[in-house]
Amino acid sequence: MGNTQTINNLTFGGGRVIYLDFIKCIGIICVIYGHVELFGFGLSGSIVSDLIYTFNMPAFFFVSGYLALKSRKAISEYLINAWKKVTMLLIPTIIFSLFWALSRKTGIDFTEGFGKYWFGCVLLECFIIYYIVCLVTKTEKQQLIFMTILSVAGIGYLSTGAGDKYLEVIELNHLTKYLHFFTLGMFAKYFSKYYLRILDSELLRTICVGLFFIIFFMLRYEELFPNILERLLNDILLRYLGLYIVVMLLYESSKQVKSDGRCAKIINLVAKNSFGIYLLQYFFLPDFRGQGWISNVDPFTIFIICAFFSLICTLVCLMVITVLSKSNVLCRYVLGKR
Repeated sequence: MGNTQTINNLTFGGGRVIYLDFIKCIGIICVIYGHVELFGFGLSGSIVSDLIYTFNMPAFFFVSGYLALKSRKAISEYLINAWKKVTMLLIPTIIFSLFWALSRKTGIDFTEGFGKYWFGCVLLECFIIYYIVCLVTKTEKQQLIFMTILSVAGIGYLSTGAGDKYLEVIELNHLTKYLHFFTLGMFAKYFSKYYLRILDSELLRTICVGLFFIIFFMLRYEELFPNILERLLNDILLRYLGLYIVVMLLYESSKQVKSDGRCAKIINLVAKNSFGIYLLQYFFLPDFRGQGWISNVDPFTIFIICAFFSLICTLVCLMVITVLSKSNVLCRYVLGKR
């Protein structure tokens, strides 16, 4: 297939949609930025990190759900796909969790979940739930109905603030936070014509941006809201608005990117390796915690430093991935690449 371009979707020659890769590319850099600020400087609650929180992880689940929705297949194909996801997501997650625990001499205890590496486990669970739903349904509409029911049930559980330490091993709290974004991606794929109209709607953009910043700054005064309302606004509404704004911005920006240009190639490279970057980045984060000079640095300078180290960390991770990818075994079972 040659390089193709449609009015609504720009694609690479291999069929990858540029704006979806753009979302993953920006998303992983923002993930690293948040980790540099939190684990590198010991800071939390800045405006930048709070803004990033509203969209970065929902974006990954949204894209995964968008790409997951397909017409019904044979049972054997779902079993094969499930095993592929296990090798691509769970095995690398376990390996890096072990490496991290051993390198920090913290001990290994999966009964409390995967800690920093929760994402791979939760994304796998989203796919497994989707495959099970596919097995008990016949049409894509039925799939969407079942996934919606499960997502709403998860939101209900999340809104109660309930938590069971015995369920931490399956990362239930994270699953209830993000399954509905996975389902949202499926809806966007199924109703793609209306979804693209929503992205292009000038009125909706204006409303969403205005509402987003009103809620965002109001939530910085947590005492104004009861706990349940604060959780629903922060973990649901604000993140839906943030996700819409970022997807809309990157969708528009992708129209200016030539599918065979240098910028598109960089986006494609980072996006294809985003999971490997996520796994590796913890080992290359700077650590300035406890150093006195941090308290004397203004927020803008902190932002510049964190952004710089985010890009450096991404580059280093890509270099390591390039080396590890020379081995098919390491590429598949350590980096989770096909």
